[in-house]
Amino acid sequence: MDYRKEIDQTFLFITLLLSAFGLVMIFSSTFYLSLFGFENEFHYMFKHGIRLLLALALMFLVSRIKYKIWFKLAPLLLLISIILLIITLFMGKTSLGARRWISIGGFTLQPSEFARVALILYLSRYMSKKNGNLNSFSSDLLPPLLVSSIVLLLIFLEPNLGTAAIISVIVLIMFFIGGARPSHLIFIIFLTFVVFFIFVLIFPHARSRMTSFMHGGNYQVKQAKIAIGSGGLFGVGLGESKQKFFYLPKAHTDFIFAIIAEELGFIGVLALFILFLMYTFRGIKISLDTEELFSRYLGFGLAITPFIYFMVNVSVVLGLLPTTGIPLPFISFGGSSLLSNMIGTGIILNISKERFGGAYERIYNYRRNWGTYSPGYSFERFYERTGS
Repeated sequence: MDYRKEIDQTFLFITLLLSAFGLVMIFSSTFYLSLFGFENEFHYMFKHGIRLLLALALMFLVSRIKYKIWFKLAPLLLLISIILLIITLFMGKTSLGARRWISIGGFTLQPSEFARVALILYLSRYMSKKNGNLNSFSSDLLPPLLVSSIVLLLIFLEPNLGTAAIISVIVLIMFFIGGARPSHLIFIIFLTFVVFFIFVLIFPHARSRMTSFMHGGNYQVKQAKIAIGSGGLFGVGLGESKQKFFYLPKAHTDFIFAIIAEELGFIGVLALFILFLMYTFRGIKISLDTEELFSRYLGFGLAITPFIYFMVNVSVVLGLLPTTGIPLPFISFGGSSLLSNMIGTGIILNISKERFGGAYERIYNYRRNWGTYSPGYSFERFYERTGS
């Protein structure tokens, strides 16, 4: 095997580009807000910069931890995440009718962000022990489904339906690549939609957002569309946004994409989209280039997460989905999302040290000799036939 002991420099460079882009856009979207509130136009940029340095330090620390350690720690980390989610429901910080944050040592954290990483770790461990075989619903699929449901229920109850919805999608994709039957996945999807509908009816906050969405969107979405329309092809220029002058609420957090579109136009948005695609595809390539099934599932799950968040955030800003409070990964102002994504990046970087070349060549040979490659049936069967 052609093993490589260095981290993937391309994947690291993509991450650093996204982080630097986020820092620039934080300053551009907040300098007036900082000047108005703190008489210092660099207030939010400095604050985000400190968080970014901490997140990068954590990423490099995690990249030095052997990924196999996460196999042993996965159940414990998931248990800790569940405990933190329970604590959040009873002692969390309340904002806009939801309890999503807790204070630890002077820092405000959103446990659901870290529960997502812990759940991916657990599912990767479970599916690797099953050798990519989730054929039986009761004995193979039901145990991880119940565990995932506990995590999702706790996030639902905060309520945080947006994050719960995204994690549900990630779980379904993990089940798919783990070899679950299509009929079982269809049943789970139907059940998920039913549960979401019930929770939307139960929580007034979620119900009002859904009602607003069905009637053309709220004030934020309308102002975001004005910003996007103003940007055109090349944008109005970096730092020249008008919507950030208190027209668009949360212009530096959930709706920062609108500022990007206004200032940098379609070209800037396209460049950002390509960066997220590169992050995802490079992460998937790293996972395919590894020998162990655990690292394949883990790398795949962590690599697709930021892109799913990106697509949901953009869809919300465009008015295609109800307002959810989902941040733009690596870009939006906020610590928990940044830290959790950097942890995931660090794990992928460590996995990249143990990868070997030739995954794409094996896929080509597999398709030529055996037919179309389907990741759902599954990583393990693919590698059995290609002689890893």
